[in-house]
Amino acid sequence: MRPTLRPGRLSLMALLVAVAASGCANPDAPPSVRSTPVAEAGGATPRPAADPTAAADAATFGPWRRRPVAPSPGVASAAEDACRAQGGVGETPLTVLDNRGAGTLTLVFTDAASAFVCHATVRVGGGATADVRALPDVVAGPAPAEGKLGAYDLEVMEESSEPRVVIVGRVSDVPEVSVSFDDATWGRMSMNAGWYPAWWPQAALALTVATVDRRNVVISSFPVP
Repeated sequence: MRPTLRPGRLSLMALLVAVAASGCANPDAPPSVRSTPVAEAGGATPRPAADPTAAADAATFGPWRRRPVAPSPGVASAAEDACRAQGGVGETPLTVLDNRGAGTLTLVFTDAASAFVCHATVRVGGGATADVRALPDVVAGPAPAEGKLGAYDLEVMEESSEPRVVIVGRVSDVPEVSVSFDDATWGRMSMNAGWYPAWWPQAALALTVATVDRRNVVISSFPVP
């Protein structure tokens, strides 16, 4: 004869099953199955906010890179002030600034009648030195046709660390100006208002400067001397 469960005992058993299922009967259960929110246990430690100035300065003083990076405001201001302190630039507007590492920036100042390239070297902690050169041949050259490269200036800088090549040129209405290297990589120029500058270590062996459309198709090019 099967025993008959009394209503009171049935209720007690149902209660025990419910408690066991809720996990409350096991205080050592892992946090993943506990119902207590993480915030009640002290909360997660918030991640520190990113420092854009530190990131920009790390790129500025790091090794040379094929693509430019925006400098921090302090670095950009120091470079421009050093350039304007040299003869010739004066109040000529800053057209484009190129920053691609090694503490070296290339700034191009232009107006309707003149153009100057400035090679600025910034120091960690502040300050900069610079030298400036006028670009009369680039200004006097014919204006580039739409989508084409125009007159340019290429200079080899014999520096204490290693020689580097600096190019400044004119271009018209293209999404991008790039330089190809012998290791099958491409570097992008900084570009603004029809002017582009860039530099690379001479040992990098640049092959071609080209304008590129939005599908990465070459429009116009010339070999690097």
